[in-house]
Amino acid sequence: MNKDILHTGDVQVTGWLRFANLIIDVICIYVIIFIIIISCQLLTLFGIMGPALWFENISDAQARVFFAAVFFLYYFLFEAFTQRTIGKFITGTMVVNASGEEPSMPSLAGRSLLRLIGLDALSFLGNNRGWHDSAPGVYVVKTKRWKELVSLKHSFDEIGAPQEGTTVTAEM
Repeated sequence: MNKDILHTGDVQVTGWLRFANLIIDVICIYVIIFIIIISCQLLTLFGIMGPALWFENISDAQARVFFAAVFFLYYFLFEAFTQRTIGKFITGTMVVNASGEEPSMPSLAGRSLLRLIGLDALSFLGNNRGWHDSAPGVYVVKTKRWKELVSLKHSFDEIGAPQEGTTVTAEM
């Protein structure tokens, strides 16, 4: 467990770095949506008209659901498989749970769904952890510093531990 490392002052991410993550990730989401739309248009070259026609006739409600689905899948899939989004890769941050380990799939799904709440951004006022962090019990940490501290903790934990292949006997 690496829970005690979470409360080391310089490991959790500040608001500005989190804002940078958001900007980079939103740009990536828009690029993904652009690629999806262009791909649907390219399908018309092969006589597959359905997806392109759907995008041409999309209603506002359908567009919002489509955007929300891409938004959810972007965050959920990246964080589920790498603990990071593209924005987090660029800024050198990652997501861990309250025990300092990889978050569970349900907590990441909840985190991704909570991001869709329009007022989630306001939950950062006066706080570095928004609702999408506090509710599922996750933290955004600086990757390099996190790994340094975890390695240091493991080094201290090994002090006095018996080495592999040796037996410990008690003298009486």
